[in-house]
Formats: sequence, structure tokens, C-alpha cells
Amino acid sequence: MKEKKDCKIVQDLLPNYIEKLTNEETNKYVEDHLKECEKCTKVLKNMQKDLELQTPQADKREVKYIKKFSKKMRILKLIIAIIALSFVAITGIKVAIISDLSNKAEKSIVSDNYKRTIYGLRKDDFVKWDIYNLGDKKKMVMTTVKDNNTQVRKIFATKEKDGEDMEYNINTYEETGNEKTAKLNTKAQISVDPYNTLQTENWWQLIIVSMKASIKPVTFDGQPCYYIANFEPSMVDGIYINKETGLLVGVTEQEPETTLYVYEFNTVTEKDFVEPDISEYKIEE
Repeated sequence: MKEKKDCKIVQDLLPNYIEKLTNEETNKYVEDHLKECEKCTKVLKNMQKDLELQTPQADKREVKYIKKFSKKMRILKLIIAIIALSFVAITGIKVAIISDLSNKAEKSIVSDNYKRTIYGLRKDDFVKWDIYNLGDKKKMVMTTVKDNNTQVRKIFATKEKDGEDMEYNINTYEETGNEKTAKLNTKAQISVDPYNTLQTENWWQLIIVSMKASIKPVTFDGQPCYYIANFEPSMVDGIYINKETGLLVGVTEQEPETTLYVYEFNTVTEKDFVEPDISEYKIEE
């Protein structure tokens, strides 16, 4: 009688056992009984077969699709996480490079004794600027070559006012072919000093521009540099920044044009500011 009673209990438990709704203790009780009872084992197999017949094929496909979809979503989340971490790491590296170069540039531009030469290589002409600075004095020599004609303009400037309204007294000497003209004692503001090309207003702007910019180490004009493209504050395609000084040494633009910057510090003397013989020039009013 006990065996029949056990069979009845086990057979009542089998539906939940099949659905995995029973606890471990009940599972052991059912499984121990099934090992000894052929009748209940047969009932279990019939129940499992009936359950499979009751499950529509579409439901099986749906379950299979959901499992497959869940696996793909886990892989996708992992890929997104890796991409996000890589983006953050790369942006961090670019922020560090730009910040370091900017700090170096700030130290370089404080010198008041420098010579700065700018070469403009364009499609139809060649322009060269030689800029000398010594304390309150500046000299600019602009040489332009176009269609085999050379024009030289020399500007000697002495600072008269400081602050935002910085003003210079200027003497200009110009040579075009055999013609020499001069214009004396004009007043104007001058902005030709080296500057920090990578300066940003704050850390947030630095992070934003670093996200968009691309940076790669290169050699430009024999100097170890970084080539920085898509740097938003800059209005050109790409800039070359010297690794040691943080200063701009080259520019590339869309047109066949390149600008090269060369710097010398603490080489300028008073001899560089000796003006030409005014008697050789026609003075313009």
C-alpha cells in the first residue's frame, strides 16, 4: 500500500517537477522513487512527451530567438563598453598632449628678445616675414616675390603706449624695383608676437576640442612636432606644433599653400634696428 501511496504522491508532483518548480528536497524524493518505480518513470516520460506536443513550434522558435537575441545584446553591450572606454582613454591622451604643449608655449612667448621668420609658400607667389623684437622695439621685413618681381618693405616700430591700446611709432621703407619710398612717424597697433596656438578658455573647452582633434607625431622642417588636425579654434586644416617649445611651426590649408614659422630667441641686438639711409628714399606724406 505504501508503494501505491508513494506513486500517487510522486505522480502528483511530476507536473511541477517537469516545470522545475519543486525544491531540492522534493526533487530528491521524486528521483529516488523513479529509480525504483518503472510505472512512475513511464508516467514521467508520457507527461514530457505530451508537454512537447502541447508546445507550438512557433513558441520554440520564439524562445530560441529570444535566447539568441539576448546573447547578441550582451555582446553588443560589451563592444559598446570597450569602444566607450577606448574613446575616453584616447581623449585623455589628447588632452594631456595639448595641455602640455600649451604650457610650453606660454613659457616660450614671454621672451622679449626673439626673431620670428614666417615663410608663405603659395601657388602664385612667395612671401617672407622677418620679425625682430627687442624690448619695446620691433622690426618687420616683408619680402614678396611674384611674377619675378620682388618687393621689400621694412617697418621699424617703437612702442609708445602699453595696455590694450598698445600703440607704436612707425617708419616704413619700401623698395619695388628701382623705386624707393618711405613713410615716417605713423601711429598704429601691431600684433606680430608669437602666440599660444593651442590656448583654450577652460578645461571644458579643452576636452571638447580634444575629442574632435586628431594628433600624430611627425617631423616637420627637421623638427620633432605634433601634427594636429580639426583643432576647432584654428581656422586652417592642420597645424604643426614643436614638441619642445609648444609653438606653431607650420600650417597647411586647402589651397596649395603652406606657412612655415622659424624662431630664434636671445639673438637680436640693437644693430638689427639701424634704419636705412633716408636720403635714398622718396618720403611720402
